[in-house]
Amino acid sequence: MLLGIDSGDVQSLLAIAGAFRAKEEYDSALVYYGRLGELQPTDVETRLNIAATLTSLVKFDEAREELEQASVAAPGEPDVLNQLAQLDMRQGLYEDAARRVERVLSLARSPQERFAAAGLEESFYYNLGQQSGLREAYRRRIESAAEHLPPVASVQSIRQSEVLVYAADWGREDYALGQIDSLRASVEEPWSSLMDVTAVRIHLDRGDIESARQSLVGLHTVNEAFGDAPSRTARITWVEGRIAEVEDGDCGRALDNYQAARELVPQSSRYRIWLARCLTTLERWDEAQAEVNWVLERRPGSAKLRLDAARLYAAQGRTADAIAELDVALDIWSEADPDFRPAQEARALLEELQAAG
Repeated sequence: MLLGIDSGDVQSLLAIAGAFRAKEEYDSALVYYGRLGELQPTDVETRLNIAATLTSLVKFDEAREELEQASVAAPGEPDVLNQLAQLDMRQGLYEDAARRVERVLSLARSPQERFAAAGLEESFYYNLGQQSGLREAYRRRIESAAEHLPPVASVQSIRQSEVLVYAADWGREDYALGQIDSLRASVEEPWSSLMDVTAVRIHLDRGDIESARQSLVGLHTVNEAFGDAPSRTARITWVEGRIAEVEDGDCGRALDNYQAARELVPQSSRYRIWLARCLTTLERWDEAQAEVNWVLERRPGSAKLRLDAARLYAAQGRTADAIAELDVALDIWSEADPDFRPAQEARALLEELQAAG
């Protein structure tokens, strides 16, 4: 539903557009951002908002056009280059992303700019499966956060770092949990419980149900402190499903949780891909395919999602399709660390499929 307001009221337009975007009503958000763009065509922030909304609508070419216009209006603006690099990675254009990441790093001067640049660099190296670059970017991010963020804001910003969330991909769970404990100790409740959002994923990845249940208590503490929201409820629902899957050794009992999390936050690739994995093991091919198609359409440059697609196709006996997906994934991971587990799994599956003929 669109709201009738004074078409020249910039602040109202911005507030309404932001509200629609927060509710994931992107078409409506785009209408209001478009009005803002007409009122202030050279405003970089408006162009960034339009581009982000278009990206959510899977209109990548239009998003890129907006960002290119913003770069003309503000040459060398780090935020524009940052968003272009993220779009490059989303589409799998890693050579272009590498050039933009380097440019963003060279332009970063203030602690805020260095923090944003390091976050972008983390995502870049994680997508390529390169731990040394990822760790160095994380170190710089921690340092710049300490220069300009109070402890609570620092914890909120760093808790979803790829170094922490995906520690199991390199077998570095103990290191990540040590970092989490350090961040947790820097703040009081309920802020310290925010670190359970990250910790619970590590515990689940290593199959530590007891610790996962302890972190689940922290997630409930976060809900009680900050109020129920679809994203928080979905997170708890998904964690409960994953606990059930680890306990049972299959996802039969977890399926309802994965479906409920997906329905609560339909724009979440994480919940959709876990649902797809479960549906694949249950041989519910059409439903699994729908979820895989959805995430790949939005993140075609994700090698991990390509690996999930390959597993689905391999389970269906679609060997050629599976190999094609693995080729894309392994091209992205061509310089990944030898101990990067997703790349190891992709190579093992490719060898299995090739051996089977």
